[in-house]
Amino acid sequence: MNPAPRSSEAARRPSLSKASVEFASPQNSRPLSLDGLRPGSFAFDGAIFDFDGTLANSWNVWHQVDDLFLSQHGFERPADFSEQMAGRSFMEGARWVVEAFHLKETPQEVCDQWNALGQRLYKTQVSLLPGALDYLRALKGAGVPLALATTNDPEVLSSLAHLIDFEDLFDACLYGCDVARDKRFPDIYEAAARRLNISPASTVVFEDIPQGLQVASSAGFTAVGVLNEDPEQRQSEVRQAAHLTLSHWSQLL
Repeated sequence: MNPAPRSSEAARRPSLSKASVEFASPQNSRPLSLDGLRPGSFAFDGAIFDFDGTLANSWNVWHQVDDLFLSQHGFERPADFSEQMAGRSFMEGARWVVEAFHLKETPQEVCDQWNALGQRLYKTQVSLLPGALDYLRALKGAGVPLALATTNDPEVLSSLAHLIDFEDLFDACLYGCDVARDKRFPDIYEAAARRLNISPASTVVFEDIPQGLQVASSAGFTAVGVLNEDPEQRQSEVRQAAHLTLSHWSQLL
């Protein structure tokens, strides 16, 4: 889908207040090293994984979705748009966009448009990060309970059935629509741990956004930050919020 033509005037840019987020040092009672994350010497009772940016290189797709959607409404994507959206569920993100850009659509209509764009682009442009699937399979083979905790929509991820069998790999799959609050709160990680019947203290969370890492750590999980090639990832904040960071999944294989 091509963006709708822009008016002759400069695209409107709403004045957006940048979220103020302070990251405390992560708390954890367990010593952590790469060895403790490797399948043969895994030091935890279970693992929870984010998807976008953690297991998959989908960041460019969402930048495209944002650009297409905003262009169709006569806007350019503000520089801090990704930061404002980070951690929000689809519905919470849609509510924020409707308010910030004064849109006529309802939040549900915005979600529907995002899902339609996302599904189409996911089929052709998203792939798993190198080593991610091998690592998941190795943990699964070692008998480690695994959960997916993503704010993405299950309909969008269903377009990746040719790449990954979510139901086969994960013992529990939690989506943004399954919890009351988004990843600015620990709800989705706590719900995933309950599904796995394990405590936060014995669970590791793999995540690529600082907010998710911070709240997971504050809730008692061990938080591992996954660095990626998204130019908008705030890597210094990821490192600050995480107990340990990974540059690529092959470090654990």
